[in-house]
Amino acid sequence: MKKLKFKTLLNQVRDANFDNWDEFFISLVTEFNNSRESKKIRELLFNLMLRKEEISGYSHIVDELFNEVGLFPYVQEKDFRKSIQHLIFKSPTHNGYTFHLKQLEVFSRIQKGENIILSAPTSFGKSLIIEAIIGSGEFNNIVLIVPSIALMDEARFNLSAYNKNYKIITQLSQTPSSKNVYIFTQERFLDLSGSIDVDFFIIDEFYKLHPTMSGDLERCARLNSCLNKLLTLTNRFYMCGPNINGLEKNIEESLNCRLITLNDYATVYTNIEYFPVNIDGKKITQKIENANRKATLFKLLDEKCKDEQTIVFCKSPRMAQEITRWIIERESKPISSSDHLFSKWISNNYHSDWLLSRSIKHGVAFHHGKLPRALSSIIVDSFSNKDVNILVCTSTLIEGVNTNAKNIIMFDTKINDNDIDLFTFNNIAGRSGRMLQHFVGNVYVIGKKPIEELPSVDIPIITQSKNATDSMLLDVPQSNLTSDNALKVSKFYQQNILPIEIIRKHSGIDPDKLISLANEIESKTQLWHPLMNWSSNKPNNKQLLHLCMLCIEYFDMKYNGVNSSKQLKLKINNLMYLKSDKEQILGSYKNEIQQKEMKIADSIKKERAKCLEKGLSLKVTEEKIQSRVARFTPVDIDKVILNVFDFKRSYVGFKLPRIIAAINDIQKHVFSNYGYSFGNYSAFSHELESYFDNPLIQTLEEFGIPAPLGKKLLRTLPSTTTLDEVLDKLPSIQLIINESSDFSKFEESILNRAIHRLRIA
Repeated sequence: MKKLKFKTLLNQVRDANFDNWDEFFISLVTEFNNSRESKKIRELLFNLMLRKEEISGYSHIVDELFNEVGLFPYVQEKDFRKSIQHLIFKSPTHNGYTFHLKQLEVFSRIQKGENIILSAPTSFGKSLIIEAIIGSGEFNNIVLIVPSIALMDEARFNLSAYNKNYKIITQLSQTPSSKNVYIFTQERFLDLSGSIDVDFFIIDEFYKLHPTMSGDLERCARLNSCLNKLLTLTNRFYMCGPNINGLEKNIEESLNCRLITLNDYATVYTNIEYFPVNIDGKKITQKIENANRKATLFKLLDEKCKDEQTIVFCKSPRMAQEITRWIIERESKPISSSDHLFSKWISNNYHSDWLLSRSIKHGVAFHHGKLPRALSSIIVDSFSNKDVNILVCTSTLIEGVNTNAKNIIMFDTKINDNDIDLFTFNNIAGRSGRMLQHFVGNVYVIGKKPIEELPSVDIPIITQSKNATDSMLLDVPQSNLTSDNALKVSKFYQQNILPIEIIRKHSGIDPDKLISLANEIESKTQLWHPLMNWSSNKPNNKQLLHLCMLCIEYFDMKYNGVNSSKQLKLKINNLMYLKSDKEQILGSYKNEIQQKEMKIADSIKKERAKCLEKGLSLKVTEEKIQSRVARFTPVDIDKVILNVFDFKRSYVGFKLPRIIAAINDIQKHVFSNYGYSFGNYSAFSHELESYFDNPLIQTLEEFGIPAPLGKKLLRTLPSTTTLDEVLDKLPSIQLIINESSDFSKFEESILNRAIHRLRIA
């Protein structure tokens, strides 16, 4: 019989009319026995599972082939041998999940004392190994570092199954127990005021240690500092992330670890199709390109993804909102959705005209990093529960948050204005399909695949390469620096204006900027002292304006809608006195309208003066004025809401407090050197970070309880209640809610969800 190639066999599986299964399985087994091509067999098997009802009579062959390629979770326990095999490959997780061959290999090497850095596809099950490390109970205190609050929330939910053996800690305010799992971002770990016992640490998405792959140089510096600090506490670790080419030289030796690359060991099959934007390679305008992308998107939704869970990836939050608007405008009537309560709640608590509220009625939602954290988490759940069918997202969802999407449409091959590289492309594509749920995931790319090779990851604080920033090098003891790097940072050790401990404390901030401000305060001590010598949680207008000036001019803290110290002061004042998101949205919307009206009035005045000067008639003058007024577009409420959330999440909730903390330490040092009293901005910084409200409100956001509901819940408790007490009391609070008319049905469901995710019921 003529030897068939795997491609021919794959085409037969995909042919809906093919039914000659006897010959197919003879050819398949023969081909595998001859070539032992594990990857190609896996691809065939995943596609075969889409037709498992048709091939039920051959399930014993399918099982044996899954067995041969090490995918034991797919093997049915039909006989004693298979049952024993499942026991052998059973993981020490709470649900007794069966390892596949490569998972067991990695876990076994960790158990034997090896430090492992794992590079594997998204579907590999890297997080299961994290869960197994904790489930094994071998270590008393484990630190898990994740790159985002969203991943912190997901990890806490997954690991809360072990809360009988470990206390799961995600907040600095929580009191440790005898055995703990600390789940932190790098910033939160570095903010620990005291030392903790650590037996083992894990860094998820470890590639972010490499500056050019992190997307944020300051966060990358902090992650390197975090690794450096962890290595002083324990020498046992596991790091994992998606496909890379390798590590820069000497990293394995320096860290006493081994890199395991299993980039081809996918546990689902990813079917990728490309849809070019340009026609015959001709150059086209941006307007035509966008129109082509839009047309292709609708064609894919209609023909490839009809009635199936689909993620649409795009480059930015604004693009996510634009695509969502296109989709719901195309659907003239809202579909029947069980998420109408969600839609109504959003309207009541944010704004009735917000696009998100309207789109959910159509089974469509968007997800990006500017949304309130709890809202983002609820949206992902709505998609996973199929209340939302289409989720339009940016890279913040792609980086690690698990969803059950069968289809991904890559509307853009950019993040913001930058082309994505092959590494990011693979990471996005790898989100389609899910082990034991979708055997085959579909990725539809509107554009081209990047042609660059996969990168090698550098860890600059270890290699001291050219990728190492000054901030990273200052975390390395002077005696361990290379001669070139010792010379590079010698200026920081030789200056006497600012102690090196203060510079190190504010890892990630350019040391030159810290020293520059210290010099400026020293040269203007008498002039600036009255403006900086305060400790109130709400400084007076002059003091706040001066602080905003320092942020803008010395740390370049300009932001969307914040280009001057006056603008920053105005926005902070709004936070002080407009407590809720709804109030801030309405306040910003009103302000935008007033500014637009002022611009229109000024434009009318100028046009009228110009017409008068030319001696034009009243009719012509009015026509010209109307023409000019028509150029002004109405205030976009969705843009206003995005800006409000953007300012709070990215700027006030993260970047600004860290800069203020640095300014605080600098002024304290300089003023005390000259015998002056000094300020203390800690209270103000903490108030700012919690948006001048009860800090527990923002903390509860991380536990899936949105701020509007968090405020209601806290009213039922004493003002001195701690976070641990709130979490312990959630089930009893639930009873109060059930008996109260102040809480909606949707709010009851949110609280039930939070209790479920904490596994405290």
